[in-house]
Amino acid sequence: MSEARFILSKKKLVEQVKTLENLGLKVSYSYKTNRIVGNVLQDLKECEDVDYSIHAFEEIKEIRDKRKIWFFTQAESEDELEELLNLGIKNFVVDNEIDLKRLLKVIEKKRIKINLSLRMKFQEHRIGTGKYFVYGMPAVRVNEIINGVKDNEFIEKLGIHLHRKSQNTSEWEIKQEIEDSLSKENLERINMVNLGGGLPSIYRSSNVNVFSYIFGKIKETAEWLKEKQIKTIIEPGRFLAAPCVKLETEVIQKYNRNLIVNTTIYNCALDNILTGTKMLVKGEGEEGESYLIKGNSPTRDDIFRYKVKLDEKNVGDKIVFLNAGAYNYTTDFFGYKKLKTEIVEDFEEDAERYKVLNRDLKIVKVSSSQGCLRKNTGCEKFPNLVCVDGKDAEINLNDIIERNRQLENIKGDIFIGGDHSITYPLFKGMKCEGKKGLMVFDAHADCVNNFSPPTHEDFNRVLVEEGIVKPENILLIGLREVDYIERKFMDEKGIQYMLNEVEDEKILKKIDEFCKDKEIYLSIDIDVLNPDEAPGTGYSEEGGMKLEELLEFIRNVKNVKRADLVEINPDKDIKGKTVDAGKKILYELCKI
Repeated sequence: MSEARFILSKKKLVEQVKTLENLGLKVSYSYKTNRIVGNVLQDLKECEDVDYSIHAFEEIKEIRDKRKIWFFTQAESEDELEELLNLGIKNFVVDNEIDLKRLLKVIEKKRIKINLSLRMKFQEHRIGTGKYFVYGMPAVRVNEIINGVKDNEFIEKLGIHLHRKSQNTSEWEIKQEIEDSLSKENLERINMVNLGGGLPSIYRSSNVNVFSYIFGKIKETAEWLKEKQIKTIIEPGRFLAAPCVKLETEVIQKYNRNLIVNTTIYNCALDNILTGTKMLVKGEGEEGESYLIKGNSPTRDDIFRYKVKLDEKNVGDKIVFLNAGAYNYTTDFFGYKKLKTEIVEDFEEDAERYKVLNRDLKIVKVSSSQGCLRKNTGCEKFPNLVCVDGKDAEINLNDIIERNRQLENIKGDIFIGGDHSITYPLFKGMKCEGKKGLMVFDAHADCVNNFSPPTHEDFNRVLVEEGIVKPENILLIGLREVDYIERKFMDEKGIQYMLNEVEDEKILKKIDEFCKDKEIYLSIDIDVLNPDEAPGTGYSEEGGMKLEELLEFIRNVKNVKRADLVEINPDKDIKGKTVDAGKKILYELCKI
């Protein structure tokens, strides 16, 4: 059984942002909607103009460029406001007069200019507030405040913030609301209008027929404000977060038209409880069997969908929930842990990769860094970032000799490490009818003095000295940091090796020759790549391969019996580059 997981598409996220920017809107993403989405946004060059709406001190550290933060005050002290200013935060949204008075006092004391947005009640004439708190100050008071601060030397730009309570069509008469609420003079004084309250996404419980009306009203407002040289800011919230994320689950039990899946709403879908949102299920329609989809907790309300029509489903089948990225937080109920999120370029690529990965290959995750001499601790985390349907190796993490014995006897085709010492027992345990060959892509020869038990610095030497492989049946490719002892050992023993300076054509020819009469164990150490392609490893060396070069070499390796991918350290990665490279390498390993 595979683990439930979220899948986040960068392509879909960019599409959602561009939809709004093409309407002339400035996007400010509410970070609380989904923090992982917010982190991905910060890494996407196409989304570099996005700002971030931050509602709590705890979130501030997650935003790298503090100039992009719009901080929503809520009863902060003067000391706390000073701390915000010292961090470089210059954009503030103020909800009430107490916070406003305190903020004005602090910026005058610090003599720092800010951009200020005043939260104004939206449709304040409505009777009743329902169960939700209504943000903002009365329009009359906002007009008076604008008059009072219009000449304040420490307010660089001034605006209003409108927070709608719902997605009801009556709450999208924004242009009319602003005209009714602000005096003509104050409308000329403001520089921006922030449309808060989020934008809708598509759920089973949504009325999609109103979407075109809503976006028509937003466009109307933005164009009208542009004529007055007023910027329109939008806080889309779930419009960005929901559609770029899918939730992939698996049926673990079936009875009486009930499907029990391998997760619970309490660790992945709190939106179901908080707002009554019902996520769409991939493949649902108006025909088919009616199922109730329940989570695997022993609680009566752990229900994803009460009634959904699907083709026949059985234990082991996938259930994929769409638009699953908004408010998908977990709780500590029953000690649940948040599901992992796999980040992919786009959903189509992910589907194709899983089609490849789910064939008859046995993929094993080896979460061990025991052989790295404490120099690359963290590489044991990579296997669990690759959410393939692979099993975790049952190994002793306190005894490397016992670990090696267990790995030597393990069954599998592709192994995800972990440090490079795992190649020693895995190659040793590879069963072959003919000649065994070891092909390693690595920046290092890993032939230093025998440490016994072997580490990631000497396993090739140990394999030769113990007679497990003949030296001429080893081919090392991509070397660029080899010391005298290693070069002497390789030359004396007859180990075949190619420095990275060798032309691609010669490497391809050598690969072809080497594979002709052998069953190959293929090992990829991520440090064979140049550091700008794969910074997340313990031993980066300049002058390495490009990722596309390595992938092309892998595609040309024949007669592969086993393979591994090692030495990726997420703790040392930059913007997920190395993890992403590892996923692409794994995909190619699964195809050869």
